[in-house]
Amino acid sequence: MTYHAQCLAADSPRFLDFFPAGAALTKLASGFIWAEGPVWFGEFNELRFSDIPNNRMMRWSPVSGLSTFRQPSQRSNGHTRDLDGNMISCEHGGRCVSRTNLDGRYEVLVSHWNGKRLNSPNDVVVKSDGSIWFTDPPYGILSDHEGIRAESEIGNNQVYRFDPATGQLSVVADDFDRPNGLAFSPDESELYIADSGAARGHGFGFDGNRPRPTPMLLGHEAAGIVEEAGAEAGLTVGQRVVMTFLPRCGECRSCRTDGLVPCEPGSAAN
Repeated sequence: MTYHAQCLAADSPRFLDFFPAGAALTKLASGFIWAEGPVWFGEFNELRFSDIPNNRMMRWSPVSGLSTFRQPSQRSNGHTRDLDGNMISCEHGGRCVSRTNLDGRYEVLVSHWNGKRLNSPNDVVVKSDGSIWFTDPPYGILSDHEGIRAESEIGNNQVYRFDPATGQLSVVADDFDRPNGLAFSPDESELYIADSGAARGHGFGFDGNRPRPTPMLLGHEAAGIVEEAGAEAGLTVGQRVVMTFLPRCGECRSCRTDGLVPCEPGSAAN
């Protein structure tokens, strides 16, 4: 299914290069409880992603279509690639960050901090120096739906930096409610971290009296809190800013209500 090209509207001119004239949204596959963590492998001409509650990792290719890459997948969530092209994965079920090498070999990179099991690593990014940065909210241990129900051994939801060369794991930030998605700025001087707990409930040790900055809304719908954070590699804790970019046309029912899904042909508001 291809969505209306005119539904792609950038909230900032900075996004225009990603959506040239005539760009359209095309549905590649369906049948998932929810899909997350896409990562592209150009050498294999395939996209890999997670279907977390179904405990499987999928792949899609323009040649062979949709197939299962790994099942069970330890309810993997976010994925990225390291400097050698290997796949780095966050696992809710395994409560670890793992690596799948290009030759198929699998190995756990890190699963504990100070002798305690991680909560459920969620999303991950690799810096140009090879270090691996990931978030560790509790979503995979809150129920058996997207992980395995368990008590947190750490008692906090933190952001970590892992050095695969030395095996050292260090805390980057520990004052988030539920840290989720993350990404570096192009020059890697800033780390952007989404705190989904602000919208979905409180995490461990949440202090209701803790100062919460007033976000600056960019767009028609707040999608999450993004914080410039980091205690290492020259990063400093800074201002939290809510940013959003959602495909929308302003006319269909989706755009005129919550704006959280792309509009489809024939979905005009009644």
